Formats: sequence, C-alpha cells, structure tokens
Amino acid sequence: MYELIYTSLAVTPITEEEVNKILSVAVKNNKQNDITGMLIYTNRAFVQMLEGEEATVKALYDKIYRDGRHENLRIFYEGYIQHRTFNGWSMASQSLQPAIEEHEEIGQLIGDKEPISLVQTKPNTGKRLFTMMSDLIGFKCA
Repeated sequence: MYELIYTSLAVTPITEEEVNKILSVAVKNNKQNDITGMLIYTNRAFVQMLEGEEATVKALYDKIYRDGRHENLRIFYEGYIQHRTFNGWSMASQSLQPAIEEHEEIGQLIGDKEPISLVQTKPNTGKRLFTMMSDLIGFKCA
C-alpha cells in the first residue's frame, strides 16, 4: 500500500459547492481505482492524502497536477504503509475552520499556521493532522 500527501492552491477562490462537485467526481473515480484518502481545504488551500497501489496513486496525482484549477502543487510525503488510514472511504473531506472550532486538539496541532505551511514545514505533523481528523471527525464520506 502506498500513500502520498500533496498541497496545492486553487487558481481562484473556491466555494464549498464547487468542492462538493469535485468530490462527487473523485468519489466515483476513486472507488473504481481502489483509492482512499482525505481532502482538507480552507480558502484556496488544499492538502490531500491519497492511498492505494503506488502506480494508481501516482497516476491520479499526475492527473491532478495537470488540472488547470490548481497551482503550486507540491508533494510533501510519499511512501509505503501497512494499512490505510481511510479504509473504506473513497474520499473524505473537511473544511479546516469548522474542525478547528469543534476540536481543540486540532487547533493545538495547527496553531496559527495555514494547512499548507504546516505540511510544508513539518510533513510529519501534516500526516498527524490527517490521522487526528480521521479519529475525531465525522466526515462527509462515500
């Protein structure tokens, strides 16, 4: 099993409705390709973890990289894992601000940093954020 964490910025501000449209396509495609993961977003910033077979995850990242709605894509962690963090979830999603407001532990982990800068400066902390959110929050999953 393989996982990859990347960050990106939306070229233009994105609404929750637009995120939901993107997610509905991702859910369908991810189920077909046995990919699981989570997308954390706030304003224009996205942090996403993808899990699955290595070739499949890398192919999906390449497709995302070519998507003109994103810019400044950077991989901050990739490697092999024993078990999926998001087993059974083709794609979980969470807007970060409500998660911070509802769960003190998440706010303490992030502090005053944006999610992208957190992952860029401390990739292991970024991975802990995904794990913590998977444990604490009821996601919109499919």
